[in-house]
Formats: sequence, structure tokens, C-alpha cells
Amino acid sequence: MKKYLTLAIAFCILLFYACESNKLQEFSYTGKTMGTYYSIKYLAKQEVVDSIQFEEELVRINQSMSTYIDDSKISKLNKARKGEKVSLDDWIKGCLSKSVLVNKHTTGAFDPSIAPIINYWGFGKIKEAPTTIDSVKIDSLLKFKGLEKFKTVVNLQATSNDDKMHLMKTNGNAQLDFSALAKGMGVDIIYDMLMQKGVENILVDIGGELRAAGTNIEGQIWQVGVDKPLNDKDDQRALKAIIPIENRAIATSGNYRNYHLVNGRKMGHIINPDTGFPELSNLLSVSVLANDCITADAYATAFMVMGWERSWFFVRDAPSLEAYFIYSDENGQLKTATSKGLRGLIIE
Repeated sequence: MKKYLTLAIAFCILLFYACESNKLQEFSYTGKTMGTYYSIKYLAKQEVVDSIQFEEELVRINQSMSTYIDDSKISKLNKARKGEKVSLDDWIKGCLSKSVLVNKHTTGAFDPSIAPIINYWGFGKIKEAPTTIDSVKIDSLLKFKGLEKFKTVVNLQATSNDDKMHLMKTNGNAQLDFSALAKGMGVDIIYDMLMQKGVENILVDIGGELRAAGTNIEGQIWQVGVDKPLNDKDDQRALKAIIPIENRAIATSGNYRNYHLVNGRKMGHIINPDTGFPELSNLLSVSVLANDCITADAYATAFMVMGWERSWFFVRDAPSLEAYFIYSDENGQLKTATSKGLRGLIIE
């Protein structure tokens, strides 16, 4: 009898550990990338992608997209002479392709070819803000703007994938800055890494741009907090809303934290590609939901240029986009507007 009891207990123990090994666990990773933080969470029975793999992939992305790295792919392109061909990697191709599309759809409100103007205002690789506003200088820099100044050249005889396509500038002073969608692309790449491993519950966050699938460890849909726009640069935070994201991506853009004072005037980092000046409007913040993060990231920047009313009508006619707007009315009061697909879901 004791023998059978011992076998039964042993069987129960083995069954318990077998059940435990099949139970989903949360794996969480944090670090620094692209001048900001990253946070990656996923649920799995065992670790399928480790911190080293995440770090290596993020380093490769940064080595391609960062204007702060002198020998990055984008820096080599920006320093290239007129007519000089620079080979493209998949990251540059992806950002350029998305930029052309969003630029067209927003009639130029999104334009990464204003890199020289971004640097002039101190929001690019050059961090020093101008002491005075030089309209003549800005007009001269606007002449270098235009995605059409970057021509793709295909080499059909190339054996390497990186050598199949090159980019060539028709103006040596033309430059690109993909900072308005690079974080979104990074989120998508990490997200896809996990999806390819069969992971179904994911939350990837790079500097506040996020993409989610499935649920968290408690079985609840992932939720994202949206900050209340505050006119300061310190670490003070106050939540304005909480937005659930179910198998979607979200990106938030605003002018209220990243700005310079020039002659006592507050100049935000969102530059209007038409004027070359920081865009000053009553739209304080916008959170855009899309099927992927690179799209959400690009449109969030474009909407800050377009203003909330024009963006509101744009989202209304774009079935793949949703948005949450925070703006000030004519009396300076904080107001919000929510697109149709988010109504009843946001907690304010």
C-alpha cells in the first residue's frame, strides 16, 4: 500500500511540474536605444529571445538610422556628394518608402528631408539652438528640401542584397532625418522578431512608441497612459488618459516638452516643412493608433503639423487610423477629441 501511495505522490509531483513548465511566464527587458529607453515584455513558456539578441538588433538599427553616429548608414548618405551612390539596407528602404507614402497623403506635412532645418533649430545632431531667428537662412535651407532629391538606383547584377539598391542625391546639400519614424520602425522589428518565434502576447515600447499583441500576464488587454501636456521639461508626469491597445500600435507626439527658447520665444521640435519654422498651433498632443508602429509614428508627427481640426477630418476618412487629440480651445482651456473607433474605450 505504501508503495502505491509513494508512486501516486511521485506522479502528482511530476504532473505539477509538468503543468508549471507549460504555464506562460512574463519575460521583461529594459535598456537604452536611439537616445531613449526601451521596454520589451512577452509571455511564453520559456525564453525565446534573450536580452543579448534584443540589444544586438537594436544596435544594428541604430547603426543604420542614427544621425548621431558618424559612420551610420544615414550619416554616410547625408555626407555623400551629388551623384554619389550609397547602398541601402532594409531599414533605410522601409523608412524612405513609408516617408514617401505619408508625405503624399498629408500633402507634405510629413517630410524627413528637412534635416538641415531640424539642425538649424537645434533638434538634430546639432543641439545648439540659434540665438536669433534668421528668416533668410531658413529660406535658403528650404531649397534643399524634397524627397524627390533622393533617387533610387537599382543594380540588377548585384549578388548582395545590400548592393541591389542605392540612393543618389541630386543635390549635395540634401539630407534625411528619420527620427520621426525610426523608433516606430524599431518597435515593429522587435515585435516581428517575437511573432516569428510564435509569441502571441507582446508589448514593445521604445521611447513611448508602442505595439502590442494579445494580453498581459493577468489576461488583460495591454494599456497605455497618455501624459497631460505640461509646460515644463522636468520629470513631472500627470496622466490625462489610458488607452487600451489590442493587437495594434500607438505613437504619441507633442510639442510641450522638447523645445528651445529663442529670444524668449518657445520653439518646439515639430517643424512645419512648408515654412521651416516650428509649428505653433492649438494641438498640444496627439496619440495615433495604427496597424504598425512606423505608420502611427509618422502620422503622429504629421498631425502635429496639420493641427487638430485638419487631422480630425483626416482620421475620419482613414479606416486604418484612430487618434486621441489634446488641444486648447479659444479660451485656453484643455480639450480632447476622440476618433470614432476609440469612443467608449478610453479612460480619462
